[in-house]
Amino acid sequence: MKKYHIISAIYSLAITYMVGKWAINVAYMERGYEAVGSEYMLILITYVVAWRSCNKLFEKLGERKSGSNKGKC
Repeated sequence: MKKYHIISAIYSLAITYMVGKWAINVAYMERGYEAVGSEYMLILITYVVAWRSCNKLFEKLGERKSGSNKGKC
């Protein structure tokens, strides 16, 4: 199960990186100067949602895989 946590972390970081670059660029274009604002909250929320989604996906895939083997002899 630990390998799934590593995979979830990698996917979550990749998604967060892409959303972060986009959010920071959009905020810069809106303001016209660099500042710290709510885009950093968006980055944090993106990581949490991506992490939970990846873990839920792997959990469901694990249930499906173990459930399909129960009926076979």
